[in-house]
Amino acid sequence: DLDEHGNPKEGRVTRTYSIASPPIETIKKKYLEFYVAFDPVLPEAPGRLTESLFHIDPEVDNQIGYSDKVVGDFTLEKRTGSFENVVMIGTGTGLAPFVSMIKQLHYESVDGKKQHARYTLFHTNRTREELGYHSELVSIEESHKLDFLYVPSISRPTQHDINDPDIGIGRVTNILRGLYGMKLLSDKNQISPRLPKHISGKQLVDRMDPKHTVILACGNTNMLSEVDAIANAQHIRFEKENW
Repeated sequence: DLDEHGNPKEGRVTRTYSIASPPIETIKKKYLEFYVAFDPVLPEAPGRLTESLFHIDPEVDNQIGYSDKVVGDFTLEKRTGSFENVVMIGTGTGLAPFVSMIKQLHYESVDGKKQHARYTLFHTNRTREELGYHSELVSIEESHKLDFLYVPSISRPTQHDINDPDIGIGRVTNILRGLYGMKLLSDKNQISPRLPKHISGKQLVDRMDPKHTVILACGNTNMLSEVDAIANAQHIRFEKENW
């Protein structure tokens, strides 16, 4: 029984997920953490495995297997080289690899290791509640143990979000376009991009000098294509996580 894409509707199904926990947490706590979300906005096209995770009974219906192998090369070692500025852009659960990287870098910095680069993380989601790991990332930024700037934003803000100076407003692609004076893409909600109050546009542009910057992005396909175009226009190296 196949769907319109030729994929089986029943039986075993596999799915790859980015690891959200840093290596140090896995060593200490003996488990891996994943950032998984069920999207109720797209009920007509649910992910077979992801959706089922939200309906299982952990005591009875818990038969999930896994491949005991970590694959892929979307790592700081493989993708950033000697760049001084590492800019991370994640939408939705595309934050997963970046929260793993930042938490590991923070641990190493607290432990006395000096980092050669400075890190800027843009994370956009539709609602404030969907900004995963928000409080942890704010704490890491405020600790000043790592040269790290965290730029959270909401693409479908409520009035409460608009009144919150610590949260940015708008899609991350339009935030980037605004920084570089590029034409904004049309937004059906007609939201003008805005940065968190404690972050200035000049500060971000300084941290994204084209000659010394690499942009890493993970998220939906449209965002990746838009960020790729922006990076190319500014002559900035672009790397992406392929789903």
